[in-house]
Amino acid sequence: MTKTYNISRQYPNDIPFDFVFEWFNGAEETGIVCSLHAAIKLAEEFQKFGYKELEGSIQFTSAI
Repeated sequence: MTKTYNISRQYPNDIPFDFVFEWFNGAEETGIVCSLHAAIKLAEEFQKFGYKELEGSIQFTSAI
């Protein structure tokens, strides 16, 4: 069973919650609309639970 997650962006971009965080636990797919900050934090937490990022998912890098 492969557990995966994906981050994508909704349009238009003029709304504060324009990201979608979706995950698949091996049996059910779920998604929520969230902010950029929430998408980053969710990705960090899901990785701790063994979820793998899907190819094509938005990737975040530090500007520092």
